Amino acid sequence: MELSDYKNNLRQRAHRVHTMTMSFASQASKTPAIIIYPEDTRYLSNITPEEKKAVANYFSTTLFIDGDTVIIGNGFSNISFFYYPKEQLSLARGKELLLPFNEYIPYVFSGVLTLVIGKYAMQEYRDNHTYTPLFGKKTVTFGNLTLGTIICSEITSFSTLTAIKKEKPAVVFFQSQLSVFRNNPLFSMHLRSFTKVAAAQLRTTVVSSSNAAPSFIVSPHGFVLRVIPASFSTTTYTLTP
Repeated sequence: MELSDYKNNLRQRAHRVHTMTMSFASQASKTPAIIIYPEDTRYLSNITPEEKKAVANYFSTTLFIDGDTVIIGNGFSNISFFYYPKEQLSLARGKELLLPFNEYIPYVFSGVLTLVIGKYAMQEYRDNHTYTPLFGKKTVTFGNLTLGTIICSEITSFSTLTAIKKEKPAVVFFQSQLSVFRNNPLFSMHLRSFTKVAAAQLRTTVVSSSNAAPSFIVSPHGFVLRVIPASFSTTTYTLTP
């Protein structure tokens, strides 16, 4: 795919997500306190200035937690992107645990893959699938709340979850991009288990926002409170202490 076509696809997707986001503005209930998007949605970085102005007008007191990809050195990094229109506040938290082959090529397989697909194809694949892990704080403070995020494969990392737990978040948002699994029922079963284990380990509510897979709300004791089937849709929910 040409770079221009790729960027155009991102803008088209962002416009569609914007239409869904603005649907909250027409609802009778009060403006959402937080709007969460899946990993790598890239909503806020690809909408037009007019659309971003509408976001600021209608959702000035809403915290947006988008998923984005930024350029780091010669590669990329996945981030949770926090945006608070009222104060024009932007923060980012980077992904630590990378997924083999999709986000980096394990050294032991590099030579074999080059022989199989060729040097040129291997370099092209490496250019598009080389990500850099980002280490740092796992939470942000919003009002009186401490909020954490888990980015996709990090949910399988005991050390990452332990680090998040130490920062004592009131709620943790799990952002994932899972289109490669094509909503496979077997994978969805594992995803459900991963999310339950993570919530129980963190001892806090986990709210997931997944692309091409079910999303879950799980209690601090690992009980699934709500399941949102894989779909291109919006869902609202209220969390209480």
